[in-house]
Amino acid sequence: MVVGVFAPLGYLAYFALTSETGSFAFVVRAQTLTAVWNTFALAAAVLFFGTLIAAPYAFLTTRARLRGERLFVLLGALPLAIPGYVLAMVWLGIGGDYGLSQRVLGVGLWRANGFWGATLALTVYTFPYLFLNLRAALTRLDPSLAEVARSHGLRGWALWRAAILPQVRAAYLAGALLVVLHVLADFGVTSLMRFETLSFAIYRQAQGAFDRTYAAWLSLVLVGLTAVLLFVDMRFLRGRLKPVSGATIRFAPRVALGRWTAPAYLYLVGVIGFSLLVPVAALFLWASQPPEFDSVISWKHAMRNSLVLGVGAAVCAPALVLPILRVSVRREGLWARLLERIPYLGYAIPPLPLALAFVWLTLSVVPDLYQTLPLLLAALLLRFLAEAVGPIRSLLMRLPERVEEASYALGFGWLATLRRVTAPLLRRGVLIAMAFVFLAVVKELPLTLILAPNGFDTLATNVWTHMEEAHFALAAPHALAILAVAGIFVTILQFGEQEQK
Repeated sequence: MVVGVFAPLGYLAYFALTSETGSFAFVVRAQTLTAVWNTFALAAAVLFFGTLIAAPYAFLTTRARLRGERLFVLLGALPLAIPGYVLAMVWLGIGGDYGLSQRVLGVGLWRANGFWGATLALTVYTFPYLFLNLRAALTRLDPSLAEVARSHGLRGWALWRAAILPQVRAAYLAGALLVVLHVLADFGVTSLMRFETLSFAIYRQAQGAFDRTYAAWLSLVLVGLTAVLLFVDMRFLRGRLKPVSGATIRFAPRVALGRWTAPAYLYLVGVIGFSLLVPVAALFLWASQPPEFDSVISWKHAMRNSLVLGVGAAVCAPALVLPILRVSVRREGLWARLLERIPYLGYAIPPLPLALAFVWLTLSVVPDLYQTLPLLLAALLLRFLAEAVGPIRSLLMRLPERVEEASYALGFGWLATLRRVTAPLLRRGVLIAMAFVFLAVVKELPLTLILAPNGFDTLATNVWTHMEEAHFALAAPHALAILAVAGIFVTILQFGEQEQK
């Protein structure tokens, strides 16, 4: 697994450094600096506007006395089922002189594109990460700290800064890291919106055959920025975020909103309408046009291929993760901790550089493996193996070690114990892990677009292909199929989490 990640990246670095233009000065030029600046500016804007949406939404669904909390929580999480490139497609097609709004309502709207268009699509797509993390922290808010702060005369913002923010800071930073990583890795939104970020520049250089060496250098820059971000998070942020209270937590009472009740409901409904109802309605309007026969066949093939990839990755991921987690949970020490972090290696690498690294490595070493289904499945597993870690690890940590010891005492070996004792007891965690991986693979675009065999179209790649030609009606059925599959899984997982609580 480690070799599977570092071999392609190692070859990517070798390709960049040994080329005729293989010097760092080749990268430090205006075009690269502009792409880096645009990437950071987009990440900052998405994080800012996402916080403005997610923070009030999380507060209202956890601390306020409102009816329908579970429904609002579910609807607040469902935008995760809509890939960013689908949202970009929707907002591109709604505005403008010939957009959906003008044709259906007779009202011309701003046509999303460039920086603000990418900010809009990525904010709607990523704000649930902030919302779910903040909600988890606010649900377990300890009121005793606020009471101590009031006893010292603190009120208003001073009270929030002293007693509330320290309790939600870790959760917010965890969500913020996910948002920024998604913006750094995004390729579909920025490409459709024609906004020059590092990922968009990499794709144009690599696919256009303008300069493969420059694409390799840009990929290394993007991987380096991601590595720095993860290091800062691990070294300087997470290490300083300690639990604020070791005592038994007494949950804070709900807040009565009074005259603010109606505005609160309007806000919640507005967020749901903007992030969920409008995109879904637009897709249904486009899909309602009479389909062509060829498009129906294309949709069926794409659905089948997406299910093949999703099921294949979902079945393989727990089988790869379980032995690693079993050792890391049951053993102590440096090697056990390092072993546990192996699945995160592929997740930390932006997908576009990872895909290009696989392309150039296979073409140089094993050309017959290029654009084959096994290569695509291996890349998807490396990318999304981390999705399977959390659900399995949480149950494995609660599994009594004496259960496995009893199996050993009866004469069963390590592999037999894992298959006949450990795995059945972890069934719920394994199923959730499979759902996470399946959902991620069905929505995935860059790896599939670059590594898929010729003629192997998926729902995601068909959305992309039709959108490049501005065929909204042809792209809509594929996008709705992604939403349907992903929405079902998000709903099941969200209700499962609430039932477990």
